[in-house]
Amino acid sequence: RQLARPDSRGKDDALGVDVDVKSALATPLVAMAADLVGVADAALARSVEYAKSRQQFGKPIGSFQGIKHALADNYVALERARSLTYAAATRLDDPATSSSAGWTAAGLAKAAAADAAVGCSRTAVQVHGALAQTWEHDMHLYLRHAWQGAATLGDSRALYHSVGRRYAGGAA
Repeated sequence: RQLARPDSRGKDDALGVDVDVKSALATPLVAMAADLVGVADAALARSVEYAKSRQQFGKPIGSFQGIKHALADNYVALERARSLTYAAATRLDDPATSSSAGWTAAGLAKAAAADAAVGCSRTAVQVHGALAQTWEHDMHLYLRHAWQGAATLGDSRALYHSVGRRYAGGAA
């Protein structure tokens, strides 16, 4: 997924304009966040359906506290990521939003979406058990997609750190 080839000199010789790399990355960050929200949503939906239908000890496995709580935690992470992604997307087209604020919103959305996608995919593999680790089932593909997307354009730790440095620098 090659998005661009940034020039480390910070100036496009053909156009003769300065390019702020952080503001240029806001749109790809929001796009990646939206993709990761989709991965998290699909993995969670498949996990919930499987937890409803799979029986163990005469009950659906979704009735067990460990699975119920894990899926609920994933739902909360997914909705947080979805809300941050919607908010960042609306800031992209808002002329009143500064490039710094737009990048901050995009970075937070991508970081939250990466955490949600990896978390939902890992839980999905656990809920599905050994079935999810076979090549015949698609659940491992969700996890691989989440891992790849989480690493693209900076992982969540790096993005949270960068946003934190902006706030700490602004307070000084």
